[in-house]
Amino acid sequence: MTNLATLYDTEEKKNIWGPARILSIDPEQRIARIYLDGLSGIQEIHATLALPIAVELAPDDRVLVAGEDIDSIYIIGVLSVQSPPTLRARDGSYVVLDDSEKGTFFQLYSKEGELLVEHDAEAAQTRIHAGAGDIEVSAPGGDMVFRAQGALCLRGETISLQGKRHLDAAVLDRAGRTAASLSLAEHGGASLRGADLRLTAGRAGLLVDELKITGKRILGSIGQATINADRLETRARSVISKARNLFQAVENLTQLKTGRLKTLIRSTYHLKSKNTIMKSEDDFKVKADRINLG
Repeated sequence: MTNLATLYDTEEKKNIWGPARILSIDPEQRIARIYLDGLSGIQEIHATLALPIAVELAPDDRVLVAGEDIDSIYIIGVLSVQSPPTLRARDGSYVVLDDSEKGTFFQLYSKEGELLVEHDAEAAQTRIHAGAGDIEVSAPGGDMVFRAQGALCLRGETISLQGKRHLDAAVLDRAGRTAASLSLAEHGGASLRGADLRLTAGRAGLLVDELKITGKRILGSIGQATINADRLETRARSVISKARNLFQAVENLTQLKTGRLKTLIRSTYHLKSKNTIMKSEDDFKVKADRINLG
């Protein structure tokens, strides 16, 4: 680039064209103090910014100036900047391009200087910051889809998911079929499906008006079970009970109706009652090595 024109002590105007360095700048007045080492005897002069308002300059930035004489010099270009390039909007918000050893970042700041959006070009990662405010993403006229190749995480002090008609959550297998799902419907229905369902809790409560369980096999290991019911009815083709000790207390009546009754006792059979009645329509047999009566 050619050197700046030398000033003479004559009235003849000489065009000025070349690089300069910013000493100080007044963005509101659009005026800057610049240093021109190519002018003989003059180093600091004033220049008018002829750049877009969004371009922000700082001291020690290198600019390109042009003018007819020393009293009418304009800054018409940016050659290099010491601070990250900044574009500022009318409301005071601004965008910064930070290209340093740490990486390349595009950053959007509010007028208060709060970081709102940051894009890491090398890591291909974008972050949105609300600062002291809120973030609302709205699509009142259409759908909204979030897609991620990896994990999609939601973290917060409270998380609320609401749907007017349905709320569905599902996990797909490698073939793209539903492996497990949770579905909530607008009429109050809820469905939880999975090949393997586990519930772990220190204490759990289940309140239902009607409970229906259908399955091929039910296995349980319980330390203590207590059931309080007005009526307990059990229907089964076969019932097998095994216990070390069995205690039953019935306040009024115990009735057993069966086709045949067979009782096998390895040791003692003890029957005690206030009144005992034993009736057989046909035969009544008592067999023992010794029978004591009375």
